[in-house]
Amino acid sequence: MFDSRTNSSVASREELRLQALRARNEERRQRFLNARTRTLGVDTAALDRQVAEKRAKKEAERAAEMSYAEEQRQIRRVLEMNLLEEKRQQQRDRLEVAQVVQVQRDPTLTREWDLNNPNALKKELPPRVGDYDARCGPSSLQQFSGEDLNKGDRIRMQQMQLIDWTNQALDIKQQKRMAEAREEQMYADQIKAVVNMTEDIEHKDNEQKEIENREYASSNQQLAELRRHNEEVFRQTEERKRVAEVKYKQADPFLNEHRTTGISVLGSGRVRPDHWKGMTTRQLKEIFEIQKAQAAAKLAEKERLRQEEFEYAQYEKAVYNLTQQANLQEQDSAKEDQYAVRAEQARQIVEKHARDAFIKEERSGKITDDFFKSFGASHR
Repeated sequence: MFDSRTNSSVASREELRLQALRARNEERRQRFLNARTRTLGVDTAALDRQVAEKRAKKEAERAAEMSYAEEQRQIRRVLEMNLLEEKRQQQRDRLEVAQVVQVQRDPTLTREWDLNNPNALKKELPPRVGDYDARCGPSSLQQFSGEDLNKGDRIRMQQMQLIDWTNQALDIKQQKRMAEAREEQMYADQIKAVVNMTEDIEHKDNEQKEIENREYASSNQQLAELRRHNEEVFRQTEERKRVAEVKYKQADPFLNEHRTTGISVLGSGRVRPDHWKGMTTRQLKEIFEIQKAQAAAKLAEKERLRQEEFEYAQYEKAVYNLTQQANLQEQDSAKEDQYAVRAEQARQIVEKHARDAFIKEERSGKITDDFFKSFGASHR
């Protein structure tokens, strides 16, 4: 159930993202096919709308990611609790089965044990039991002053009791060590599962971010190409207007202050005072040269501005590339830090296990047969 719901959520988000991308591409294509918009300039309203849509999309994606992360944390918590409860139940079941098997394997609990007991004769009472055995009278010669017939049995019983207590203590310690080892293994398995799940989530997030970065880069590249196209169209239009204006000025006698405009229609020897120039051909030529130099300066200024715009565009592209490289380096550094932290945690776990084993071995002394043999012996 957990996998299907997660896959359906991811598929729905991917489908919504693809639909939005198709809508943006279709809108951009319609604007590009519109001759009026392509000739006059960029549609600022559409760009503002795109910025607003991107901002809304980022907010929605951030909210969806936070909701998805919270859902994943809750699911992970429930899974961990279920896993712990299942492990505890399995451990209890194994202990119950072991106890039942131990009871069934004990031959002393069967009904025929009194017939098959090899120590039946050994358990019969001796001729004399203790100093106050009622069967032994004065004439039996079984009781003597100062005798302690139960000393050997008492010492053996005490030794057996001590051995039994020691074995019980060792069994308890062994069971405790086994339980601790099982708990540590369970904890290590849980940590491994959580780490694997975290790596899968991080891998999916990184893939989603890479896809978004490629989409942003493609969109920015298309916008840059559209901007360069509009600038080129505007430049060509201005150049044609400038050339037409220059040609018109060169062909207009009034603007060129030609001498023929000063000749009166009343006669060739008469002039019009309002059109008379009073200048020679050399002076007019000098004026033409100055105007030509001014036109060349204007062209040079336009060329300089165009070069500055081109350099600024190259600078923006370089800054964008550096930003992308910095982001990739930051992601690689974060991954390396995570790997280093996980390796350090694994090393600390190994050191802790070794240290605990050494402390247990150091604090718990080993018991040999000499310890039991020395019980009840006197050194006086």
